[in-house]
Amino acid sequence: MRKSRTQGRLLPRPAEWDGYNFEELQYQKALNAARVELAKNEINETATHFRNNIPSMGTKIIRNAFGALDYLDYIILGIKAFQKIRNIFKDKKSDKTAEK
Repeated sequence: MRKSRTQGRLLPRPAEWDGYNFEELQYQKALNAARVELAKNEINETATHFRNNIPSMGTKIIRNAFGALDYLDYIILGIKAFQKIRNIFKDKKSDKTAEK
């Protein structure tokens, strides 16, 4: 047995239904507009919650990671980064001389 499409609706339908009248159409339109606004507000609240909370979690993780390093670790990281950058520029310089 199929469920009736009228279940869950606020406006009951007679057995021989001729459609909505003008007032019922206005009511359905207002009801759907209210549902859309509620959904928009819920999405905006969820997005605001994520926007406000995720960056703080990321900075907290980074702060904890760098807080665990010693001064010697920072020096080693700096030297390695400098070497990588120096190698990149050295490769570009050698490519320019090879082209000439």
